[in-house]
Amino acid sequence: MAGSDSAGASVRALWNRAPLWRFSLMTAALLTLLFLLFPPHDSPVATQPQMTYDGTASYKPRPPPPRAIVTAPEPTAPSKPATPSAPKTATLKMAEAKPTGTAGTTGLDDALIGRLYHGSVAIDGFAVPLLPGDWANLANSTIKQPSATGHAYFLGQIRDKRLTGAIRIFALRSNEKPGEGFNEVKSCTEVNPGRTFVSIDDAMDPHGHQACWTIRGIYATPWSQWADRAVKISFLDRAAAGDMTAKGVTYPQDFISLTFTRTEKWGLLEVMYLFSPETEGIHSNSVLSVTETDWTPANIGKYPQKAAYIDKLKAWGVTFWPKFKSAFDQAEHAKD
Repeated sequence: MAGSDSAGASVRALWNRAPLWRFSLMTAALLTLLFLLFPPHDSPVATQPQMTYDGTASYKPRPPPPRAIVTAPEPTAPSKPATPSAPKTATLKMAEAKPTGTAGTTGLDDALIGRLYHGSVAIDGFAVPLLPGDWANLANSTIKQPSATGHAYFLGQIRDKRLTGAIRIFALRSNEKPGEGFNEVKSCTEVNPGRTFVSIDDAMDPHGHQACWTIRGIYATPWSQWADRAVKISFLDRAAAGDMTAKGVTYPQDFISLTFTRTEKWGLLEVMYLFSPETEGIHSNSVLSVTETDWTPANIGKYPQKAAYIDKLKAWGVTFWPKFKSAFDQAEHAKD
């Protein structure tokens, strides 16, 4: 017993005097206890735990994405570098979308050209005969005089945005019956240096019965200056030229006109049919004034082909004149 007490006293003394030894002893006892409580398993190291959300889902690592394969484009011939264009002057022209449908062979969109006419058109009771083909209304106006009223029209025949023919119509009826009649048709009765032919049906009676038709050249270059009020062109030509510019329609320098006129006290009908020699492959020399054109009486003799063209139109006018007179006569009571 004495030995036991002596050993216990020694342990207590050592416990009190040696804190490092005391810590080591306590650590060893703690590790031994943990070993007894949690013995090692025989399985290998546990895999990464599953992740859950609402339901259970397993995490599976994704394989790396495949590398994109980029192929070089087929070699092409080097293109010619674009040449910078010169600045353009703004012009009065409608913006044009690619046409979804064109009006015949005009080259214009249906919405630009509008309705086309053929055969004849009714104006103030006159059934005005048209030349073969389709005709577009390019300009029109109301005419009011102290003793008569009516309308003016400029019709055009267009092929691939080119004016190939035109018809200018003036139709008036007296406000009262029998009416005061209309002024003398001086284009028939007076000498005109640009006129190549005139046919007078019978005696001309100013403010009464008048019937005649003429052939002369029309110099259309001034139409291109339709916006310049200083240029002397008729109000109807000015309006039509402006409309053609807006549509992108061009026209030749020269036309040949056959103008048919009939008047009585009750009414007036004057129709000018403009033919383009260009449509038959006859071209004109470019000039700066109407007196220098190939189609004046002073110059036409120099060009046998052009003289033959005038003769051809003259023959047509002779056959057309009775048809025109009949259209006028039938209109006398058309609005009664």
